[in-house]
Formats: sequence, structure tokens, C-alpha cells
Amino acid sequence: MARGGASALLPSSLVRQIDRKRRAAGVSVSRLTALAGVDDRSYRRNVKDGRYARRSTVAKLEAALKRAVANKSLNVPQHELIRSTYRVHLAARAEALGLDVARCLAADAGDIAAWKYATPARWQAIYMTVIALNLQPVRMAEALELSRPAITKILQGVEDSRDDPEIDHALNEYEQIMGGTV
Repeated sequence: MARGGASALLPSSLVRQIDRKRRAAGVSVSRLTALAGVDDRSYRRNVKDGRYARRSTVAKLEAALKRAVANKSLNVPQHELIRSTYRVHLAARAEALGLDVARCLAADAGDIAAWKYATPARWQAIYMTVIALNLQPVRMAEALELSRPAITKILQGVEDSRDDPEIDHALNEYEQIMGGTV
């Protein structure tokens, strides 16, 4: 039995109700789970065939859905700005890394080979967008419809890669160009 007893668990039909409301409101699973701080895969599994959900998870999802719906029209311009800035950084980083810019811009998670090919440029572009726009990772996650943990992993990965003097120099130079200090 879960900690807190049976009262800590609720029928997962409540999660399925939230999912129906989410779809009707046009909110992506990624955005909802990022706002709620809930694992994307766990959410999908619970919607598909779960029997019970934690009361705290249901509460987080309900609150996140309310926020997402309330802020949906307000966040569209901000999300468009973030996505546009990201794409500019993606093109610049792809070119700097000697990658095919068009292929990197067209890559999506459905094409594993293209997605992996663009990974170094994507990670650096996400990192540079967060820096350039002074974003909280959750804002970047919402705009790109990725999970907050994924964004955190990417940011940490780029920070770790800066231990390599060549990468650090290249990113410092790029930051200076973008900041207008060169």
C-alpha cells in the first residue's frame, strides 16, 4: 500500500478526465507534464492503462491544466519568441559545428537519425537561448514542448562540455557576438 494509506490513491479515471480536458483545450502532454512536474511517460502510461494515481499527482495535473489554459493565449507570443530565437541559435550552432543547417532545422524526434545528427547543435542552441533570453528552464521546456528534466539535462550537458577548452572558447565567442560585446 502507498505511504499515507489508500486515501493517497485515486482512480486513474481522474487522470483520463484531465487528459480529455487537456486535449479539448489544445494543451500538449509535454506542456502539461512540464508544468505539473510529472514524468511524461508515467502520465501517458496512467492515461492508457493505469488503475490508480496518487492524489498529489492528480492535484498537480489539475493545477497545471488550469494554469496552461489560463495562460495559453498570453504565452503564445512568448513561446513564439523563444522558438524563433532557438531556431536562429540552432542554425548558427549547426553551421559553426559544420553540420547541415537545413537538416538540423528539419529534424524531429520521429526521425531518430536526423534527431541524433542535430543533437550537438540542438543542445547548444537550447543553452544559448536560455542565456540570451534569461529564461527559467521551465519556460524553455514549455516553448519547445519538452520536459523540464530534459531541459535541465541538456543545460547540464552543455555546461559539462565546456570543460573542453575548444568548446568553451567557441561558446564564449558566440555569447560575445550575440551580446554585442565583440
